[in-house]
Amino acid sequence: MTPRSRRERSLEAALGTDALEPYVAYAEWMERAGNPHAELVRMELAMLSTPVHQLPAFHARRTALLAALYPERDAAFDYVEERWVGGFVHELAPAAPSRDVFDPVVLLAPLFDLVPYAVLRKLTLRPLHGHSRIDRDSTDALMRIIGERIPTISRVVLTAPVHSFSAEPFGDCAPLAASFPRLSELIVERTNYTASSRLWFPELRRLSLDASPTIRELLAAVDAPRLEHLAVRDYQTADDLACWLAPRLGGLRELELIGPLTTRGAEAL
Repeated sequence: MTPRSRRERSLEAALGTDALEPYVAYAEWMERAGNPHAELVRMELAMLSTPVHQLPAFHARRTALLAALYPERDAAFDYVEERWVGGFVHELAPAAPSRDVFDPVVLLAPLFDLVPYAVLRKLTLRPLHGHSRIDRDSTDALMRIIGERIPTISRVVLTAPVHSFSAEPFGDCAPLAASFPRLSELIVERTNYTASSRLWFPELRRLSLDASPTIRELLAAVDAPRLEHLAVRDYQTADDLACWLAPRLGGLRELELIGPLTTRGAEAL
């Protein structure tokens, strides 16, 4: 990705809220700099006040403009789910292309050099294929690429492949911690992830974990000195988990323990 100027980084840092003014300011700056992405920003802002019956025409113009500005997106278009705000992608979930047809890293990595992805905030990751070592390496490699190129990511969701109910571990969280050390929120849902080493998250404020055979392993590995909110869903062993958690809560402000808790677990907390 092309190095950003101090002014550009300042403008990008203001994006991501409900306020429209930062997007207008960024579009004006890009126009002065001769950046054609300004047209896309203005188009998306205009769509917010466009009558419903005119939206199909707007969407057709937007699709054509995206194809003209970023032809690199064409190959990966069917393999990502995106949420756009004001001409930028704020949330992204890579899907799983067939390995027989595409190398997922080669297919998806070019996206993260493009202007629309420069302020990506939320990333949802699922294993790109299955449980083999090659599959995990592909997922880990993609995490490293995204982490290196997009420092704005503050929220990551780890989830299972669609329709997967396997009890096997899907991967190791250590590459995640190395790729995104500045996360403020991590959600691990419907999946089993292990931790081969300490998970150092100096900026992490919120952590949410679904029940899995590896839940205690993950909790024991997380080192997050600023953690304020912990949510744990465990419908089988909530009492035992509460007793295990009690001496480890530290400076936590909020504990959300979802599951059948008896007097034994409540008294431990």
